[in-house]
Amino acid sequence: MAQLRALRFIGLLLVAVLVLGAGTAVAVTAMSGGDANSATGTEVTPPQTVATLPSDVSAEVRDSFAVFRRPASSADRLDADLARRMRPIGANPDLARILVDAPDPRHRYYAVPGRADMLCFVDGTGSGSCLPASIAAVRGTLGSDECAFDLSEDEVLVYGLAPDGIDEVRLTARNGDVTRVTVADNMWKASVARRPADARPNTAEWVTRSGTPASYAIPYSPDVNLPCR
Repeated sequence: MAQLRALRFIGLLLVAVLVLGAGTAVAVTAMSGGDANSATGTEVTPPQTVATLPSDVSAEVRDSFAVFRRPASSADRLDADLARRMRPIGANPDLARILVDAPDPRHRYYAVPGRADMLCFVDGTGSGSCLPASIAAVRGTLGSDECAFDLSEDEVLVYGLAPDGIDEVRLTARNGDVTRVTVADNMWKASVARRPADARPNTAEWVTRSGTPASYAIPYSPDVNLPCR
């Protein structure tokens, strides 16, 4: 059974850390610059009152991410238990879009619009974070999971949600190796080297739609070097 992993955030204007159920916590960040910080997810008790849910995706999110302009598909649907646990924190599961699919529901990743123009990012266990859509719309998000489905112990999954206009992400390791990843429907993912450490990508780079280069540190769980099984 996969062990609980600590959430890791880099320069994130963190509004809420969500660990809505037991399971593997993934590393996820919104790239807003600044110093690296870490946080460990703790279980939160949903409020007793039902939060007001957004009835539609905000204009800012819709204008920044093409994935929210397409019709929802069956793959976007959260399972009933996860959907139930999202509603009390003001995130509407009916508006969710899947970022990374997997046969094991625990290792699926979703973007879920929330109230007050928030955008939440969660895995299939309910671990993740919410942040202002205005930040996500400019910087995107970036995460990693060393225990994702169908990985060897020497691999780690790196993934993200990129705003419109970003076609490719470059992942660079300390040893200089570069992995180029194509962005499709705002989403990208790559299985890359986890060990040795100098072969593990530590930066993600892309060119924004305004033509500005951007480079961010890839967040990894403090347990990235520990076995998953």
